[in-house]
Formats: sequence, C-alpha cells, structure tokens
Amino acid sequence: MPLFNILIILTQIIFILLSIALFTLVERKVLSSIQRRRGPNTVGFFGFLQPFADGLKLFTKELILPTNANIPIFLLAPIFTLFFTFIMWVTLPLAHNYMVLELPFGMIFLLAISSLSVHTLIFAG
Repeated sequence: MPLFNILIILTQIIFILLSIALFTLVERKVLSSIQRRRGPNTVGFFGFLQPFADGLKLFTKELILPTNANIPIFLLAPIFTLFFTFIMWVTLPLAHNYMVLELPFGMIFLLAISSLSVHTLIFAG
C-alpha cells in the first residue's frame, strides 16, 4: 500500500474523530436548549473544547471494581467493545479502491459483529 493511501486513511480517521467530538457538542447544546439551560460553554470558545475536556476527565477517573463481579471479565468488557468496533470499521472502504477486508456479504458481517458487541454490556454487569 503506497504512502499516499496511508495518509488518506489517517486523515479520514482524524476527521471521523473530530466529527464525533463536534456531534457530541451539538447534541449537548441542543439538549440544553430544549431544557432551557445554558449547556457546555465554559471550556474554550462557545464550548468547542468541552468534548476534549470530557475525554480527559474520562481517562483520569478512578477505577472502581464491584466486589461481587468477576474481575477479569469486568476489565475485559471495554476491550472487547473496542475490538468489535474496530472489526466493524474493517469492512468500510477507507481510500479509493482500498478496503482492509473485502467480503462478499459485508453488510451481514457488519450486522453480526454489531450484535456481538451487545454481549459486552452483559459482561460488564
């Protein structure tokens, strides 16, 4: 795979992550306006840095383990969720005429993997 295709894939991933952060901010702004409150507006200009502050807070939170949980399964559940999400992205075309995994029944594979990710919620308790 040429270097140009790798750069295209990396820019697409960056734009996807930024659009997810922006959609999260827009959702929170709309919900706060529906509920007639101010919403996220303290971090950055009009709250544009709020999703990044939320992500930083999420990564620095204290780990709490339930006493009656199966600890290895409880800790592996988010890893399985991330793994299934990455497996779903494998079937999507990333660059011109380039797919990581080209399947004849890609949509059925996508639905099957998305149904498996529900089980990680059961693992987490």
